[in-house]
Amino acid sequence: MGIWQFTLTETPHGYQDHAKHHNRRKIAWVRAGLITPPITPVTNSDREGDVGEWQSPSGVWNYTWKVNDPSDNNVFALVRVFEEQNPQSVYVSSGPTRLVTQEQWAAQQDLSVKLLEFDDSGIT
Repeated sequence: MGIWQFTLTETPHGYQDHAKHHNRRKIAWVRAGLITPPITPVTNSDREGDVGEWQSPSGVWNYTWKVNDPSDNNVFALVRVFEEQNPQSVYVSSGPTRLVTQEQWAAQQDLSVKLLEFDDSGIT
């Protein structure tokens, strides 16, 4: 199961409809749950699915989602839904990017060291 992160940025249409962004988020989570296997929040500590919000520049809302995708593929379908909604309220401005745990990162580092230490002098 992979942890994925992506950022959505509100379009001018989304900004005009900003008061309904929490409802749009609920709909998106329902859609994510329809996927097999379902995409779920990582911790859901905010009870809105681990979505961080900020404005930059002023008046432009950005939403960073962090999700579990057991398939490591379905997140791309979910992101595509955001891109293809009509009218489009948000667009994907970053990601999806697979995040790694400290354990996964350490294992990758160990493997890289082993591969770099391989004596290839006998290969011609």
